[in-house]
Amino acid sequence: MDENNSQSQIVVLNVGGLKYETLQSTLTAYPDTLLGTMFAERNQHLLKPKNGNEYFFDRNGRAFHYIMEYYRSGKLYFPTKFDDKHSEFWATREEVESELDYFQINIEDHHIKEVHLQLSRYLDEFLVFLEEQILNEMRSMEEGLEIHLKINYQTFITIFFY
Repeated sequence: MDENNSQSQIVVLNVGGLKYETLQSTLTAYPDTLLGTMFAERNQHLLKPKNGNEYFFDRNGRAFHYIMEYYRSGKLYFPTKFDDKHSEFWATREEVESELDYFQINIEDHHIKEVHLQLSRYLDEFLVFLEEQILNEMRSMEEGLEIHLKINYQTFITIFFY
């Protein structure tokens, strides 16, 4: 099987009786995780599918929903509120964290990346603000005014110590 065909192959993950369908390339996009390693091209000969493309995991199928969302979006979402009507589909944060550990998704690395992205956004916003202030002051200098940059102390704390 060539790499392009295997990467676009549909994979069925049966997790605790709940079935999730996804593309192999969705899983291999995160090579440092259990599923990313398992479905890597170099490991194809080790796979033992059931019914052609189905793989069974004796794990929490409800919590695996959040694992699949990570593979699909690159973001970790945790359950935030309990809905009595759909309680059979709900998972606790502890259950999700247990599955993250099992599937080797490092939540600390993810959190650091999210904080880094957020800090990068704050820095970009600050640089745009600073550039606007400098341009405004340069225009004012033509009129003989001094340069005054006004930076809100709270904004500075938020940007650098978030």
